[in-house]
Amino acid sequence: MTNFEKAMEFVALWEWRGRADGFPTDDPKDPGGYTRWGISQRNHPEVDVRNLDLPTALDIYRKQYWNVMNCDSFPMPMAVALMDSAVNTGVGRTKKFLQGIDLNEPFAWMKLCEKRIAFYLSLKNPRFEKGWLGRVNDLKKYITIKQYEGR
Repeated sequence: MTNFEKAMEFVALWEWRGRADGFPTDDPKDPGGYTRWGISQRNHPEVDVRNLDLPTALDIYRKQYWNVMNCDSFPMPMAVALMDSAVNTGVGRTKKFLQGIDLNEPFAWMKLCEKRIAFYLSLKNPRFEKGWLGRVNDLKKYITIKQYEGR
């Protein structure tokens, strides 16, 4: 399994809950608006999200998140953590999170997770906070399991 596939395996767990229909949502309290395959209409106005198919969604993830964050140049833990952070908090914010992190450090991905947690807590949004924090905790578990499997 490639690092992109590992990253998408994790993102898929959260973004479309493993559902074959892409887990379409249109929560009026979610500023992303209509969302399918984890791709929101607000963040992707050029895409017909209601009719989005999985291959096109995967192409968006690869081009707009994986490639932009240069994830191929990082080992598995950091590549997966970067990808999920870019998807969930945005590419620009993820790049800011990386400031002050030594990317050559073995546990740099954990520092990225810590910055995400601090960011989520700063938003003071009880409606989504539990899910955001749960996602980062699940990411830590996922990466730990994948590292163990790779030994």
